Amino acid sequence: MFESLVFCAGLWAATAPVEPEDGVVFTSITGSLEEGMIPTLQRAVRRAKELRSATLVLELDTPGGAVDIMGQLGDLLRTPGLHSIAYVTREAGSAGAYLVLSCDKVFTAEHAAIGSAQPVAVIPGLGLVTDLDPGIVEKQVSFLRAKFRDAAQAHDKPGLEAIAQAFVDRNIGLVLAATPTGDRVMNAIEFEDLARQMGPGQARLLKTICPEGNLLALSAAEAFEYGLSDGIVTSRDELLEAVKLAGTPIVEVQASWSERFVNQLGGVVGYVLFGLGALLLLLELKSPGFGLLGIAGITLVGAVFFRNYLAGLADLPELLLIILGVVLVAVELFVLPGFGIAGFLGLACIALGAIFSFLPFLFPQSPSESNTLRDVLGNFGGMLVAMVAAIFPLTRWILPRLPWYRRMTLAGAPSVVGTTGALAEPSVATNVGDRGVAFTTLRPAGKVELAGALFDARSDGAYIERGDPIVVVSVEHNHVVVRSAEGS
Repeated sequence: MFESLVFCAGLWAATAPVEPEDGVVFTSITGSLEEGMIPTLQRAVRRAKELRSATLVLELDTPGGAVDIMGQLGDLLRTPGLHSIAYVTREAGSAGAYLVLSCDKVFTAEHAAIGSAQPVAVIPGLGLVTDLDPGIVEKQVSFLRAKFRDAAQAHDKPGLEAIAQAFVDRNIGLVLAATPTGDRVMNAIEFEDLARQMGPGQARLLKTICPEGNLLALSAAEAFEYGLSDGIVTSRDELLEAVKLAGTPIVEVQASWSERFVNQLGGVVGYVLFGLGALLLLLELKSPGFGLLGIAGITLVGAVFFRNYLAGLADLPELLLIILGVVLVAVELFVLPGFGIAGFLGLACIALGAIFSFLPFLFPQSPSESNTLRDVLGNFGGMLVAMVAAIFPLTRWILPRLPWYRRMTLAGAPSVVGTTGALAEPSVATNVGDRGVAFTTLRPAGKVELAGALFDARSDGAYIERGDPIVVVSVEHNHVVVRSAEGS
């Protein structure tokens, strides 16, 4: 009987609901918005919902960032059942203002600022694009204005919708007006309509907060005066006291190593590393054997792809597309003669896999996603131009003059093997116009025999069968370039 009671008590304890613990989650966004901030905020939201208060405080000090990242972060802050609080410690500019509007409550430090959120186009490494088509600009502004207005409508704060739209659209003037029901913040057109409807003296202009032609930005005092913020605080403890959670334990959620890795390789850094890795791989293809250039290239491209995977941009389909492309190129080089449809399909697969690994969608379905696609394509176009411009001087003049490069390529693949096994440079052993035979099949790299010695060689583009006659057309620092001599 006693054992049964003990068993029942243990069973009840195991099935009884666990009381949530006390605590308030604090997390922060500092600097420009990056993809790695999304999983950090996801973890913070999950942790906050496990606590009794279900409260998340987001400390903000950001000049803004990409619209697609802004939208995903804003959606997380509006998670059902979550009580989100924005604490602007220094600034919440551009997309940061949207995150402020996405929170249930807003507090600021004494010298903080919020606003100026008109969309702009930025090319990494080059800066702002100032000559966009006016139609495209209006479409972007209209889309972002709707996003800000939607976020503001979730709050029961008079005038907040007008403030939100004035953050985005410089054509919306913002005023403070006296009405029979009290002072109200509204846009200038709304005030003019109200004054006409109510008659002379019923609606008076008290202050022009932001004239037409300027983007709205509010100081901490102005944000509190016009109803955007719920207070100005000087510390976390003061903020918790203001929301009646004084003394509640603080639970910190900080970025993990993988999230920091995503942020550090974001933006222009990722494109530069990817382009550099691709350039190193191209240089490796132009050299016999496989050495440090290829290893370094694979490492850089792999690091960027891994970063995009952690950011949720790249996944198995993109990886499989790139692998398929590599297989098709290898088949073209080592199985099929020449360079035809398999090679071009392989290059297309590699390019598509690389581009999709930088995109969070398959096809754009909104103006912000169209902007993201345009930016990614523009970045890849710039990267391709830079690679083409760099590869010729590198292979012709710069790398061959570097002793470490000559040592590396000669160590990776001996240039000439005579009957005694001695090594020699092609420039010493052979000349342009010398004739011989293909010792191996050239697809395009292989070996040729010239005057009884074996040379590492590369064809000038055509497929050359083993045993076919060849003629030397160029002598490089560690191999010769040949073409077929059949019929000549």
